[in-house]
Amino acid sequence: MADAPTYDFPVISDDEKKAPKPGDTWEEKLYEATDARFAKGRQMGRVELEAERGQGPPYLTARFTFNDGDTVTLRGEVPGMGSWIGKGRVEYVPGSGRGKFKNRTGSMEVEFENPKRWG
Repeated sequence: MADAPTYDFPVISDDEKKAPKPGDTWEEKLYEATDARFAKGRQMGRVELEAERGQGPPYLTARFTFNDGDTVTLRGEVPGMGSWIGKGRVEYVPGSGRGKFKNRTGSMEVEFENPKRWG
């Protein structure tokens, strides 16, 4: 039996927020990723992001809520040594998933990009 995939589909989130600072919390809409770079498909839900305060490297928490009721929370270091640009890995928060994310464990790759060139 094959292992469950660590993620099921790529999504894009977007808002007008400039480079987040520690302690910031904000919400972004989630869109289905299309074949075109930065092109958004149908809206799939929302993600609440938190830039965590603390010592050492900055961390983020992302709480995903999909339109079908599935939820999952991921946590990890902010990519790009705190710049929010680049690739990184985030961990599934145990017990946070519902629906297809129930009992999900491990980590997955994330990529933050800056098509608007802020920062």
